[in-house]
Amino acid sequence: HFDGIPNPGNTDFEYQHDGATSASVSDVSAHKEIILDFEEAVKKGGTPIADPVSAKATSELILDIYGSAVK
Repeated sequence: HFDGIPNPGNTDFEYQHDGATSASVSDVSAHKEIILDFEEAVKKGGTPIADPVSAKATSELILDIYGSAVK
C-alpha cells in the first residue's frame, strides 16, 4: 500500500485492469501515475514508488512468465 495510490485489491477502487483478457492496453492511467511519480522523484531528488530494484524484479518476473510459456 502506498499513500495516495489506490490499491487494486480494494474492491472500492474504480479501476479495472483488463490485461487478463487482452494484450491491448486501453487504460494507461496506472502506468501514467507511476511515470509521473518517477518524474517527481527525479525533479525533487526523492525515491520513486517503482524504484530500480522493484522494476528489475518485475521485469524478471515477466520474462520468467514468458519464458515458461515457450518451454
